[in-house]
Amino acid sequence: MISENDKERIKREIRPLVAKGIDTWLQGVANDDSFSAAETHLSFEHVLEKVRTIEKYLPGYLTQGKRILELGIGFGAFAIYTRKSLSWNVFGCEPDLIALESAAQLSKVVENDVFPVVRAKGEFIPYAENSSTSFILRMCSNMWPTPSLFCGNLCVF
Repeated sequence: MISENDKERIKREIRPLVAKGIDTWLQGVANDDSFSAAETHLSFEHVLEKVRTIEKYLPGYLTQGKRILELGIGFGAFAIYTRKSLSWNVFGCEPDLIALESAAQLSKVVENDVFPVVRAKGEFIPYAENSSTSFILRMCSNMWPTPSLFCGNLCVF
């Protein structure tokens, strides 16, 4: 679980960074309230919804120690919260610098460490395919600009 103190720090320190990233992503596309959207992106409850969906379709599949790769970690909430609360072994790729900065800050608050994420697009995963670096699950919560390349990388185990 995320402590109340950490939740307050996230709201105070991380949410403005996430809102800045959302503003950049939505510029000219939507007039959403970036601070409200940032709160949703950083919500532990929002992450638990994703966890419940994974467990619904893959019951008992994800256990402690199994390696998971999240392609496009965004601001890092899913990966960081599941590492902390469920002891999932989550790694990530993210091309956006603002998102990476936000994820690094969130990781420092929640884990007192830096989350293992690399700057890369999902179409070009920088992890080698061998027994020591393979992942039991590759996942993504959002669509990418080149879905055929991206989906091909999701299907390689």
